[in-house]
Amino acid sequence: MHKLARAALIALSAVTIGSFIPAQDARAASVSDIVTEALAIANDDTHGYSQSDRWGPDYDCSSFVITALKKAGFSTGGATCSSDIVSCLTSVGFIYIQSGTIDFSDYDDLVAGDILVADGHVEIYAGNGKRIGAHSDYDGVTGDSSGKEICVKSYYNGNWKGVLRYSQVSVSALATETAVSSSDTSSSDSDSGSKSSSKSGSSSSGYKTGTYKTKVSLYVRKGPGKSYKVKSVVSKGKKVKVTKVKNGWGKIKTKKKSGWVSLNLCKSVK
Repeated sequence: MHKLARAALIALSAVTIGSFIPAQDARAASVSDIVTEALAIANDDTHGYSQSDRWGPDYDCSSFVITALKKAGFSTGGATCSSDIVSCLTSVGFIYIQSGTIDFSDYDDLVAGDILVADGHVEIYAGNGKRIGAHSDYDGVTGDSSGKEICVKSYYNGNWKGVLRYSQVSVSALATETAVSSSDTSSSDSDSGSKSSSKSGSSSSGYKTGTYKTKVSLYVRKGPGKSYKVKSVVSKGKKVKVTKVKNGWGKIKTKKKSGWVSLNLCKSVK
């Protein structure tokens, strides 16, 4: 490809990528740096794919992810390859969410900055149905003349076994849920002498059934409370239909899965 055309394509790619990465709120600002650093490597064609010389300027799938994490300021726990990345990262603040708890048929349950883990392969989820990874050596030389060795691709279910997610993202959502649940409980206790209303799908918390938009990434639980097991995660900005309300929690259904989310972390929309 002509050098000028190639440069234009790289610039266009950077603009396009920037348009699909969702804005991260303050609690997840550092997580967005993972995506930013991964994109910087992917958009620089001096970096290609190599398994024999994998720590720069060329990378393989795992050294690419590990390098992006280090550049973003994260400890990697001494991770060196795809076989030890789960054990190493879970020792330094990441959680591992296995297939079954999270649905990989689409990207609804994924959060930008998640590390997708398969047998012998890892990539980074960039947000809005895109993934970034080191894939293969197409030209046999250092660098990436093809633009395909380390690049952005559309999401697909690559037999992912789980995702590594920085725990602060999920713990923060959990802490907010706990505060909401405690607030709802104390309110109910103080009004224990009055009868709760359930007219038109509403509850004593004032919420009604209908369509809501999530303010942050939310746990979907088996029941209406923080004590129930987490089934999956709904991404920030997703619209969900609430069919039942109880004590500030709403029952939703996504992709044939049903569960409960804290409505205090959602906004009612028409």
